[in-house]
Amino acid sequence: MMRDVPIGQRFPVENLEFQRWFYVYRYFDEAENLLYVGVTGDPYQRWTQHRRNQPWADEIDTVSLEQFAFADLAYAREREVIRAESPAYNVKSTEWHEAETVAKLTAARAEARARAEMEADDARLP
Repeated sequence: MMRDVPIGQRFPVENLEFQRWFYVYRYFDEAENLLYVGVTGDPYQRWTQHRRNQPWADEIDTVSLEQFAFADLAYAREREVIRAESPAYNVKSTEWHEAETVAKLTAARAEARARAEMEADDARLP
């Protein structure tokens, strides 16, 4: 199931994050057992990282992807899948990843708002 921002839905402009997509990925072995679930902005790069760093990566046979426009939706879906499907190799919570990402996005939004306010102030100067 792919979840995304429905066409026609309105939201604050500062929430635009469409320059980047977020993917919930699931790795399966040959017998279709779920091995691992994660979130990434670049599924191919993440797969190569797992191949280099994870002893179970040789077991990966297929991958499924769900695409999201917003990181918080992707992380929520990741948590939902991990809890419901119990992947073999997810050993620690990703909540700290989510908190870190949300903090970065919040800071970026605040910075963009401050920059827009300064530009508006500059436009009002004689």
